[in-house]
Amino acid sequence: MSIETDESLYRKCPSCGAAVYSPFINRVEKCAHCNQSWVVEKDGLRAATKDEIASRQSSVPRRGSSAPRSTGTGCYIATAVYGSYDCPQVWTLRRYRDYTLAASWHGRLFINAYYAISPMLVRWFGNTKWFVSLWKPQLDRIVKRLNRKGIMNSPYSDRQW
Repeated sequence: MSIETDESLYRKCPSCGAAVYSPFINRVEKCAHCNQSWVVEKDGLRAATKDEIASRQSSVPRRGSSAPRSTGTGCYIATAVYGSYDCPQVWTLRRYRDYTLAASWHGRLFINAYYAISPMLVRWFGNTKWFVSLWKPQLDRIVKRLNRKGIMNSPYSDRQW
């Protein structure tokens, strides 16, 4: 697997048109918007075969085979900005949500307000350049600060809280 050196780390999903974060060549990535799996190639994306999808799922390390997922949640704005729910920046933010914000009543209040508002914002503006350029610098700063504090950016399965 080689790192893509082209200035664009995103490819357009052929199914729904959303940006798919794809920094690696010959790797299966999933569109966060339509859940279609694609293989990243130098000149674009192609539909992934069942074997390629199974290979990706078995190669992603998990903390435990029965790790629960949060129900009805997703990092909507970060996923729209970074193009994938499964990328290092979003893993960091999900860990922060699950282990820090969810630990207090005011953190859970923020999470509930975020999930009431953000899906609508992403539906309306998530595919626009100004939305990404507005949020990406802020999210990059937050992720960098969280990484410095020790919150990991490795593959992550959501925690139920």
